[in-house]
Amino acid sequence: METASYPALRMRRGRSSPWMRAMLAEHRLHPTDLILPMFLCEGSGCEEPIATLRGVSRWSIDRIAERAREAARLGIPCVALFPNTPQQLRTDDAAEALNSDNLICRAICEIKGAVPEIGVLTDVALDPYTAHGHDGLIDERGCVINDESVALLAEQALIQAEAGADIIAPSDMMDGRVAAIRLMLESEGHCDVAIMAYAAKYASAFYGPFRDAVGSTGRLRGDKSSYQMNPANAGEALREVALDIAEGADMVMVKPGLAYLDIIWRVKEHFGAPTFAYQVSGEYAMIEAAAAAGAGDRDALILETLIAFKRAGATGVLTYHARCRAADRRLAAEPRLERLDARGLGASARCDPSGRSLDRCTPRGREAATRSHGFRDDRIHVRHRPSGRRARRLGARQRLLGRDPALALARARSRCQPLCRGRCVAERGVAGLCLVDQLGKPRPDRGADRPDEHRIFHRNPRVDRLG
Repeated sequence: METASYPALRMRRGRSSPWMRAMLAEHRLHPTDLILPMFLCEGSGCEEPIATLRGVSRWSIDRIAERAREAARLGIPCVALFPNTPQQLRTDDAAEALNSDNLICRAICEIKGAVPEIGVLTDVALDPYTAHGHDGLIDERGCVINDESVALLAEQALIQAEAGADIIAPSDMMDGRVAAIRLMLESEGHCDVAIMAYAAKYASAFYGPFRDAVGSTGRLRGDKSSYQMNPANAGEALREVALDIAEGADMVMVKPGLAYLDIIWRVKEHFGAPTFAYQVSGEYAMIEAAAAAGAGDRDALILETLIAFKRAGATGVLTYHARCRAADRRLAAEPRLERLDARGLGASARCDPSGRSLDRCTPRGREAATRSHGFRDDRIHVRHRPSGRRARRLGARQRLLGRDPALALARARSRCQPLCRGRCVAERGVAGLCLVDQLGKPRPDRGADRPDEHRIFHRNPRVDRLG
C-alpha cells in the first residue's frame, strides 16, 4: 500500500499527459492477444451478411482464405471457424460432423494451404449438425446423452485434426470430453494439436446472434441449462476448469466474457493456465448498437471492453472486433501528443519531446531529435522533405492552413496569453491549443459541453473561474 499522502503524493501527476499515461499503462492490447471468429457457408463467391451481427458475414470456402490472409497481415495469430451447415445435412445423429469433407474440414484445408502461418481453431460440438440444435445427442425424452455424445465428439475432433486444425476447442460442456479427445489425438499421432477447452461456458442470453450465424435459431428444442453452467455459480467454474486441465486441456476459456470478468480473474489467479475470454455475439451487438445510436464512441467502447479482459487476467480474447482493433493497433500503442490541425483544433500527432512533429521530419532531423532527446520510434515511416518549387508551394499552403509547427505554436501562445500568460501546454514546448479563446470563453467546438476540460491545461485563477 502507498505510505505517502497528499500533497507529497499526487496521483494526477501520472495522468498529466498522453505520453505519461501511455508509459504508465499497466495493460496493453496487441493484435497477438486476439482471435478472430469467422463463419462459413456453402456456395461460391458468397458473402452473407448476418442481420443480428452488424459488420459480420458468412463466407464461402473460396473466399475464407482471403479473410484469413487479411487477419495474418494485421498480426492476428489465429482464426476460429464456425460452420452454417445446410439444413438438409442436419440430422438427429449429427452424421455430417464425421464427414471428412464437410464445410469446416474444407475450410481448414483452404486456409492452411493459402496462409500456413496462421493458426486455425475449430469448434467441437454437435449443434451445427443436429436437427434439434443441441450440442450432443438426445434420447427419446429429449435429454442430452453424455457418454454417447462424448464418443462422437472425440471422432469429430480427430477428423478436424487430420484436416489440419491447430487447436481443438470443445464447446459442448459434456463431462469427460477433454480426456476422450486428448486420448484420441494422442493415439492417432496428433500429439502437437492443442486443446482449448470451453471450461466455464454459461447458459447465457448473450448467444442469440451467434445462433443466427450458424443457423441454429428456431431449431433448439428446450434450452441448454442441463449442461451449460448456471450464471449464478462461480465456485463451480473452478471445478470445471480443474477437471479440464487434469484431463489434458492446454488452454481454457470463459464464455461469455464481459459479464464474467470475475470468473476470468478467479481462473487465472487459481490455476495460472492460459485463460481466454470469448467476447460473444451479444456483447458485440450491444457495442455496435450503442455506437450506432450515438450513445458512445465505437472505437473507445471496443478498446475499453477488450482492455477489461486483459485487466481481468485473460491471455487473449476471441472477438468479432479483432480485425478493426488490430488495424488500429498503432493508434492504441503509440503515445499521442497534441498539435494543431488545419481547422485550429487539437489533432493527434507523433512528436519528439520538444514538440516537433516526427511525422514530417527528414531523416537527419529525426536523427538529431533522437540524439538530443533520447526519443526513438522505429515504427515511424519517414519520407524525405520535398525541395525546390514544390517545397515552397507546400510551405506556403501549410502556413496558410496553420499547419506549420512554428506558426501553430505562436498562435497557441497568442490565444492563451491574455488569460493564462502562456502557461498552458503550448508554453511547455508541445504544440497544442488552449481551450479558451481571447475573450475568455470556452471554444464552442471543443469545450462547450465539457466546461472543466480547459483546467487540464491551465492553472490561472481567472481561467479556472470560467468553467
